[in-house]
Amino acid sequence: MTHPYQILTSNKEGTHIYVVVKNYLQVFDIASGKKLGEWQDPVKSDHHTVQYERRTKREIKTQQITNDIKYMLLTRDETYVLASTDADKSVLIFAVDFTQDNCLSLIKRQPMPKRPCSLALDDNNNVVLADKFGDVYTVGIDANEPKPEKEFEPICGHVSMLTDVIVAKHGGKEFVLTGDRDEHIRVSNYPKSYVIKQFLFGHKEFLSQLYIPAENTEILVSGGGDDFVNVWKWYENKLVGSIDIKEHVGIEEPAIKKITSFKNDDKHLLLLFSENTPKLLVYSIKDDGFEKIEYQETITTESSIVDFTIAKNTLIISTESELVYYDLQANKLTEGPKFTDSIPFDSFNAETLYTIHNLRKRSEFS
Repeated sequence: MTHPYQILTSNKEGTHIYVVVKNYLQVFDIASGKKLGEWQDPVKSDHHTVQYERRTKREIKTQQITNDIKYMLLTRDETYVLASTDADKSVLIFAVDFTQDNCLSLIKRQPMPKRPCSLALDDNNNVVLADKFGDVYTVGIDANEPKPEKEFEPICGHVSMLTDVIVAKHGGKEFVLTGDRDEHIRVSNYPKSYVIKQFLFGHKEFLSQLYIPAENTEILVSGGGDDFVNVWKWYENKLVGSIDIKEHVGIEEPAIKKITSFKNDDKHLLLLFSENTPKLLVYSIKDDGFEKIEYQETITTESSIVDFTIAKNTLIISTESELVYYDLQANKLTEGPKFTDSIPFDSFNAETLYTIHNLRKRSEFS
């Protein structure tokens, strides 16, 4: 079975899709299916390809592990793609130029002290990144020489492992919001993020997704290991409501992979899914304040969903077996280009695709 795309994102116009498969980053024209750019990470994992059996000391050769891309996003003006890698703990900055035969050009590779787990953007063209050791750093979006790792100082830190970071704005001032494995959401001033404004308490399990909709930046939607998703007025520290997902998610222990919203003249939707499930949940948002949200439908695929993105009115879903296209306006499946013909890998390890559930804490007696 072909390796699925593990990350998808599209531009605002819905004309281009950016995809990640292992250590490859690819860009396609959605209408034609033409590949516009591709980059393969030449850096190899430090995993040893020759190991030795413990008892007999017999040499065992193992497959080289690639330096997989773990996170990707577009800058607001869509002139750069940002990504993070796994094995060498780097932030990658690509310039995007569609006048070139290959629209992707790596302009900076910045090694970090610890492995990044999430990336965000501030208003001053900086990457704000969280790592798994609980620290938040900033990296400039430029073509300058990378800084030595030891010169980085965190702008804030958690005691617990960080799982997501976003930058929000209120009254012209920026704040950094962080979620962690210990079910905390922290709201900090930015860039002086050692000054904590408040914590948002309302989750019982780990956080994995923080989402602020572009159509109302006063709202935060958060989810993780709970059987509900919370909706906040984050600046006011007010829990607007909770969405019970237990009935529809289809598993006992959810692990929310992605939350996003969609709005046009006719519809306002909230979409989310739990990793390693074939169910994408769709909710109808009935008011601009996100105070009334109703379950609408479940889009069910033949195999587990890995990621999805929205291009104009079309939902593009990457599953273990195929790309699925769904028309959000007409509420039906539709056809689209098969970018998967460009995937250079013919197998995959499910353990590397589904990692969020590992954030759940287990009792030593369970």
